[in-house]
Amino acid sequence: MVPTKILEMMDNVMQEKVWIDLESESGPLEHRSAVPFHTFMYDFMIMRFGLQSIAIKTLIQMTNGLTIEQKINPWAHTLSNMIGMASPPYRLDEI
Repeated sequence: MVPTKILEMMDNVMQEKVWIDLESESGPLEHRSAVPFHTFMYDFMIMRFGLQSIAIKTLIQMTNGLTIEQKINPWAHTLSNMIGMASPPYRLDEI
């Protein structure tokens, strides 16, 4: 996948995650639960594309594109960690 498309997609997912997190913070304390970014991204992709096979295919294309870009772009490794595809993976509090 082209780097600009990956960045655009990650931007959309991050914006949605921020809105969802802000909405969850306004509720009662016992209902607040942090959703890891990689789990949220997978769910977001399924909701966006409607089919699990298309969502997984898109995530694989993103991962392959980020793997290629890691040699050139320092942000590619960070984005790979955020979606849970690079090693060592980020912990919940690091994302």
